[in-house]
Amino acid sequence: LKVLATSRNRREVVEDLQEGAFSWKTIDAERRDNQEDIYAFVEARCQADPLVAVLQRAGMTAAEMASIVQEKSCGKFLYAVTLLRGLSSGSRTIQSRADLEALPKGMDDFYKVIFNQRFPAASTNSALQPLLGLLCVKQQPLGYRELAAMAQVSEDQVSDCLEPVADLLRFQLSPDSDGSTFNDDDWRISFDHVSLEQWLTAKSDGPSRRARAGSF
Repeated sequence: LKVLATSRNRREVVEDLQEGAFSWKTIDAERRDNQEDIYAFVEARCQADPLVAVLQRAGMTAAEMASIVQEKSCGKFLYAVTLLRGLSSGSRTIQSRADLEALPKGMDDFYKVIFNQRFPAASTNSALQPLLGLLCVKQQPLGYRELAAMAQVSEDQVSDCLEPVADLLRFQLSPDSDGSTFNDDDWRISFDHVSLEQWLTAKSDGPSRRARAGSF
């Protein structure tokens, strides 16, 4: 029996693999073929609507967009996917090439920019904070009713609070739903990617051990 498994590069996983009878290999996200894949992905997406119009307004070509995103992503496909999704939905905008070049590198700074823009004052994040905390510690996706009960707010308040970060969340129909209706009780909510949970909860490496998300 041969088993092939993949994992994010997390210490608690890697250490067990190193100590066990496993052969393992680290995949470098910044290797050339991965960088080329990111470039090709971005270029192809930017040649289709609605991103064609976004680039036209910014006076850029798909190749220029792909080159900048490839460099900014630091080998993280998630960076490219999240950025293009935001541009497609209108939750993120660029007016020129300079706006794109001003974007931060890597996911940590990318999340920090998003949260600073959407929650410029600490008070604007206060209602969302307990909901994000619940999503960080959940064992499985949670519904509106469950989140409301645990946070002691109404289901409408849950919906309103999550709206500013909806593009960073995943909304899935409950396994019990037959798909014929779309009531709040039918939906289950989780982070779209585990990297957001890690950014919100983890500390940086090194002696300072500062929170990666800073004030968030």
